[in-house]
Amino acid sequence: MFSLTDIYTIYVLLLDGHILNEEFNAFLVTKHGTKYALKFKDFASVQTFGNFGEIWFSDWGIDNIPAELSQREKIENIFKKKYKIKPRTISKNDKNFAKFLDDNNMGLDLYKANDDFSQWEKVNPDGTTIPCP
Repeated sequence: MFSLTDIYTIYVLLLDGHILNEEFNAFLVTKHGTKYALKFKDFASVQTFGNFGEIWFSDWGIDNIPAELSQREKIENIFKKKYKIKPRTISKNDKNFAKFLDDNNMGLDLYKANDDFSQWEKVNPDGTTIPCP
């Protein structure tokens, strides 16, 4: 599953001007062979994602911030404890990650592919999936 560092990297790409519209996609193939993609919902979602990044990634890369003041520490705890997104927990990660994206108004949708990338489905926050045309 995508990590917070992956999401931060997307945010840095946005800040550096490499994401110009909603056509950006991020792809991931896990160690277990599961294939995922993140895609912006629409053009307005690019700004929504930027707003999320301004709040939660403001202190990433800054040393010597006490843990209780660190936005990084807070979002990592939310990611791991509230949503229980952990490496090697494939079955629940799809639903929990999609819920994390939705609850935090990130403007991103999660997609999952079959083995040969020929069929994709959107993963909803409730864990249901919708096949893509």
